[in-house]
Order: sequence, then C-alpha cells, then structure tokens
Amino acid sequence: MAKNSYLWLKRREIVEVLCVKKNPTIHKHSPMMWLIAGLIVLTLGIVPTNGMAEEESEITEVVNKNVLSTNPILDLFTWFNIEYERRIKPNGTIGLAASFIDLEGDEEFMSVNAFYRFYPQDRAPSGFFFGGRFGVYNVEDGNDSESAFGFGIDIAYSWLLGKRRNFAVSLGIGAIRLFGGDLDTATTLPTLRLINIGFAF
Repeated sequence: MAKNSYLWLKRREIVEVLCVKKNPTIHKHSPMMWLIAGLIVLTLGIVPTNGMAEEESEITEVVNKNVLSTNPILDLFTWFNIEYERRIKPNGTIGLAASFIDLEGDEEFMSVNAFYRFYPQDRAPSGFFFGGRFGVYNVEDGNDSESAFGFGIDIAYSWLLGKRRNFAVSLGIGAIRLFGGDLDTATTLPTLRLINIGFAF
C-alpha cells in the first residue's frame, strides 16, 4: 500500500468516531449511530418542546452576530478544534474552522475549512441549519507530508441560551469528500458534530 494511502486510512479510522480502539462498539454499529444522530437533530429542530418555547418568549431578544466554539469531547481526546461563525444576514453565516490531532508516533493531522450556513427560519446563528464547507487537509508522518482538498455538507441545530443568548450549543451530522493533492483516490468520510459549546457575542 502506498504511503499516502496508509496515512489517509489512518485519518478515516479516527474520523469514524474517535478511533476504533477508543470505542469499538460505536464503530461497529456506526451506520445506525449516524441514523440515530440524524433523527435526533431533525427532531430537535422541527419539534421544539413547550419548555423551550416558553423560555424563548420570556427572554429578551439579543442579536449576537458572532459565535466562537469548540467541541470539548474531541478536546479531551487531544483532537484540538476551534470554530468561528459570523452572521452576514438573517438567514446566513460564514465562518472558519480548524483542527489538529497528534496521531501515533510522529503522525499529525491538521485541517482548515471555510463554510457557509443557511438558517431557513431567519434567526442565524440560532436554529436548524444546512451548510457547505471547503478546506485543506494534511497528514504528516515525520518528514513526509500528504495533503488533500475537501468539500462537504453539514446538517445541524444550534441553540443560543441564557438571558442574553450568549451561551452557544450545537450538534449535527455531515459528510466530507476528500480529493486531489497527494490523495490517490477520492474518498468520502462521515462527520459527527458530537456537541459544540461556545460563546456568542
């Protein structure tokens, strides 16, 4: 197997739910897990509870145009990540996301993505959204470095909580297609937004 194929297979193992050795049960049933996660996102987005509706009616509306967030679960596994999102119109946001993880030995993975998100309820950056992203992905192994481009989609739901709507929480699912660069064959990987937590301002 070519060197770059091996490196990108390592990337696939990690993307599919934080490595097999971290949670082999989830990996084994990953298709069902993606389906369950998707149903949860859609249910939360389409059928809000009465408690949530009452809370929204009691809180003074505060328009926060920026959200800075991270996935603390991935951070605990030393998959460091950060995301910045900015509202550019009532139903749209743009942003940047970056991540880094130190793999086994001298191997490292890094990514940088730009994205656009569409919020059909005109309350960006809060509520259900559908988005697209494009970025650069890199795997290094000692003195060797392999890169590829990627584009993908995200389906998720975001909440802005608190009296001033400045506590941000979101979860969702998606997929990304890697191609070009040093990658021998294009490949599609699932993505899971376990939970992002951040600050809206």
